[in-house]
Amino acid sequence: MIQRLLLVISILLHSLNGNAQAWQKMSPLVRLAAMEVKAPIVLRSPALRQRALRQGVITTIVKTQKESAAVFEKYGCQQLANFGSQLHVVAIPLAQLGRLSLEPSIERIEAGPRMSVLMDTTRIIIQAIPANEGEALPQAFDGTGVVVGVMDIGFDLLHPNFYSRDMSRYRIRAMWDQLAVDTLNSQLYVGRDYVGEEELKAIGCPRDGYLQTHGTHTTGIAAGSGYDTEYRGIAPESDICLVCNATSDDAAIIDSTEYYKYTYATDALGFKYIFDYAQKAGKPCVINLSEGSFQDYHGYDQLYYALLDSLTGPGKIIVASAGNTGGQPRFIHKSADEGLAGAGFSNYDTNRAHLTLKGDGNYRFVATFTDNGSNKEMRIDVDSLLGTSDSIMNDSIMAGNLKYKIQAVAYPSCYIPSDRCLDVIITSSNSYFGGRDIVTFGAEGQSNVDLIAFNGYFYKGSNPLPGQILTDHSVNSPGSAPSVICAGANSYRTQFVNYLGETMNYPNGTNGELAYYSSKGPTFDNRLKPEVVAPGTNVISSYSSFYLESEGEKTDEKSFINKFQYDGRTFLWAANTGTSMSAPVVTGSVALWLQAKPDLTPDDVKDIIAHTSSHPDNTMTYPNNYYGYGQIDAYKGLLHILGTLGIKGISDHQPSTVSLRPIEQGARVIFSSPLSSPFTVNVYTTAGCLVMTHRLTGDTDIELPRGLSIVQVNGPDAGSTGSFIIRR
Repeated sequence: MIQRLLLVISILLHSLNGNAQAWQKMSPLVRLAAMEVKAPIVLRSPALRQRALRQGVITTIVKTQKESAAVFEKYGCQQLANFGSQLHVVAIPLAQLGRLSLEPSIERIEAGPRMSVLMDTTRIIIQAIPANEGEALPQAFDGTGVVVGVMDIGFDLLHPNFYSRDMSRYRIRAMWDQLAVDTLNSQLYVGRDYVGEEELKAIGCPRDGYLQTHGTHTTGIAAGSGYDTEYRGIAPESDICLVCNATSDDAAIIDSTEYYKYTYATDALGFKYIFDYAQKAGKPCVINLSEGSFQDYHGYDQLYYALLDSLTGPGKIIVASAGNTGGQPRFIHKSADEGLAGAGFSNYDTNRAHLTLKGDGNYRFVATFTDNGSNKEMRIDVDSLLGTSDSIMNDSIMAGNLKYKIQAVAYPSCYIPSDRCLDVIITSSNSYFGGRDIVTFGAEGQSNVDLIAFNGYFYKGSNPLPGQILTDHSVNSPGSAPSVICAGANSYRTQFVNYLGETMNYPNGTNGELAYYSSKGPTFDNRLKPEVVAPGTNVISSYSSFYLESEGEKTDEKSFINKFQYDGRTFLWAANTGTSMSAPVVTGSVALWLQAKPDLTPDDVKDIIAHTSSHPDNTMTYPNNYYGYGQIDAYKGLLHILGTLGIKGISDHQPSTVSLRPIEQGARVIFSSPLSSPFTVNVYTTAGCLVMTHRLTGDTDIELPRGLSIVQVNGPDAGSTGSFIIRR
């Protein structure tokens, strides 16, 4: 989508002449939408307004100077949601965009393109099992009383993974299918929702359920019961609320006339739908989003970020995946003392290159093209381009038999106005772009310059230029938003055995090291991202029976762990990899924390992560833009919330060879093997006051005071030393 934008911006600005300033209120997607319609008309009657809405709309986030119900009504707009007096989600008739933008009360109109989709040992690694089982805890922490929301695609509403563990309770409470065509009596902006077990089971899956399976897998990781297997999610007794949104993967089933209805503003309505459901149910909520799209230097996510800030708060948390482009070298940094820095560029997926540069002073973009021994070079001086009337350039160049069309636009950075930005789109007459030593991109000048490729990748050619080729600055939006918890992926499992008995090897790292694909920070305005990592490689979870039924032989059976029958249908467990898998691990962990403290805010969650995460790579300092604060620890996070961390004499983990079982007068201490020497048991209050000490030689019953206690077992080795929280 972004690649299409600059193709029309020049025409747009020239055609609008005196109205250009109003059009600068619009993000690129909004400009493109406006370009595709006829001139606006005044809509004086309600009938005309409704007709305009039916003829085509774009879903946007609008910032106004004040309450603007009257101006929206004037142009036939539909206010879908308000977030304070200045931020609104609005459906704007396409034919009215230009005239609405001229209204003095309208400050900004934004919309971004649709996003793309990016437990077995996992529960052990993050210490979810002792929390789920309530081992020596005041209660089991399994998500009871918490709503886990998931916005994704391809849900199987019949999978037994979404019942309670004893199969007595169906846990999916509601789903908004934004792509549904059966909208009779629907009160929602697009599609319709289904509420209650009867309605949900009757449809079986959302509209895209026969084409996608992604959401079935991610929901299972966050909240699956595991049915009768060990593939249990992190919060297996939570209530589930779903939104099936529209992504780039759903393009085949979206009518072209509906294209602009599905933007990140529509996704924001999905977040609101889930939080509204949880509020009505009187329960805290955490939402998982295993989707995302690129950040950009334009800052066209800023209203989106402000809206997400207003949506989240006490008991309302959003977790998003970092992205899977961390292994692709798409970032070059040129220091001011380097005259020319750059690298070769390749993109075998399309014949286009889309680049953005940012510098702290004037600089020149340099492109070199080679074909059949012919070398051609092009330079774009940023300050010179900024000095033109529209800051836009269109040109072409021949190199041998290949023709390249070059389009560029310069603009001040939205983050630091003195920084200069340059967007460049180059289209090759070849079927792919670049290749070995064919195209080189770089920058020159006495400025620090960052160069980002939004597609393809950089490489050091046979005549390498200076400049650092990096994989950072690759975190996706909305994981890049300040109020969203961004989850990267680390790796443990390198292989698994599929249902055919074949050992499948997918080595993406071991021992908790960062997965090569996991996107890295910082954000474009230099904030820390991601905040946390979780296992994301070869994670086993549920798979859609409807997708299996529809796609048949197209499915990747090599990833199937097990096929089984339930209620007359064939269901699956399958292994998948990506930050799409790590995000729901974090989401499920946050659900356990909300069960312990329902009013946690996003800042509270970040603080817990900062104090309790483990550090897989001890050679690095934390936090950093690779691991964030480290790997999430669900159990240690609970200890922090319950106030036990930091108390002198108390361990922050449970012992591996000792268990504690509640009895009427206290607890029974049980060792998995005989002890070689005596041990001590200290009993503390939650304030850290020592109230009892016992010296024991084996399995023993101990008395405990009434209420909540911390029991510290100090055995002869590391496995028999640790703490428990228990209630008498």
